[in-house]
Amino acid sequence: MRRFSIATIAVAISLTSACGGQSSADRPSAVLPQTGRVVDVSVLRFADSNYFGAPTPAENAKARWSDVVVSGTVEEFALGRSHTIGGGSPLHKVVMKVKVDQQLKGDAKYVADGNAYVEVWGGPKADIDHFNKAIPQGTPVVVFGSDQLTVDSGAKNEGAGHPPGTLVLSGVHPQSLFFEGVPVAAAEGGTTEVTAANGEATVIPGQESLADFGTAWTELDNLAELLEAAKPGLN
Repeated sequence: MRRFSIATIAVAISLTSACGGQSSADRPSAVLPQTGRVVDVSVLRFADSNYFGAPTPAENAKARWSDVVVSGTVEEFALGRSHTIGGGSPLHKVVMKVKVDQQLKGDAKYVADGNAYVEVWGGPKADIDHFNKAIPQGTPVVVFGSDQLTVDSGAKNEGAGHPPGTLVLSGVHPQSLFFEGVPVAAAEGGTTEVTAANGEATVIPGQESLADFGTAWTELDNLAELLEAAKPGLN
């Protein structure tokens, strides 16, 4: 697997304060029409990091952070657990509720009543209203989730953000979350007050651009293509 470095993040928060050779007629149908909802993933991008990444969707499906793979639509975000580092400001986790259409890999116990719960970083502020506006209900998503949550020393509010007794997946790896919609380059402050007139729906990674993952990723036009490309790794 290749190692990548996360690009500079659009939202001004720090821890201290993707065409292939197919014709369009040959490609699987997009989950959204050509004009789709605006999706602003800047809410998921608040820090720089180094990570090991998969060069293809099939390799991603086999990776250690892909114990469970589901596709569906975003239902809502809720505030999860929090912790502090070195006595600084609290860092929050946010839990994304996903209405699951298909479970393609992993233990069925991670899909409760047709839903999966995925933990992501929320940063020092974790404005839940902003999350729900930036990645609105009904947004198509594919999750490559880990069954191992991050171990946070001194974590508070354990169990927050999801129903009691449900299991939560980790979606903090840069190749864990892929949405479909009209991407937006957020203005300073993370505003999503933009329109999607004639916007074209495409695959939007939660933390990076498809180009950062390699050419096998930039050939993807929609989540149907992503799932097709991931199939060899799901067996």
